[in-house]
Amino acid sequence: MVAVPPPPPAIVRRIAVGAHSLRFTFDRRPQRVSARFVTRAKLHDCASDHVVRLRGTAFVVVHFSPAQSARRMGPFRRSGGPVTGAAKVCDFESDVGWAIGLTQRLPVHVSRAGAAVTVTFGG
Repeated sequence: MVAVPPPPPAIVRRIAVGAHSLRFTFDRRPQRVSARFVTRAKLHDCASDHVVRLRGTAFVVVHFSPAQSARRMGPFRRSGGPVTGAAKVCDFESDVGWAIGLTQRLPVHVSRAGAAVTVTFGG
């Protein structure tokens, strides 16, 4: 039996933070994307366990794998709209995670278009 090598990681090239969404652009489509609400107490860097501080009352963490960041990005802050900011919480062992602060808990929608992933909040 021949071992199949794992796929190369998708590399985050750009992040656009809007009032109601974040758009992550990669060099290739990430295989897996997951998003879930977490408590403020769970906002820690996955490798160092340092506390990640974000404004907001609700927090969503989005993970991409296999993935990695091309360079240092963020954190980002916003005012106006439900998105208050975003910060990287993981870039370790082919897992990239971003925490997103919100003014309130809202429905989360994740969509993909080619190598881009958009996370939208609300209606």
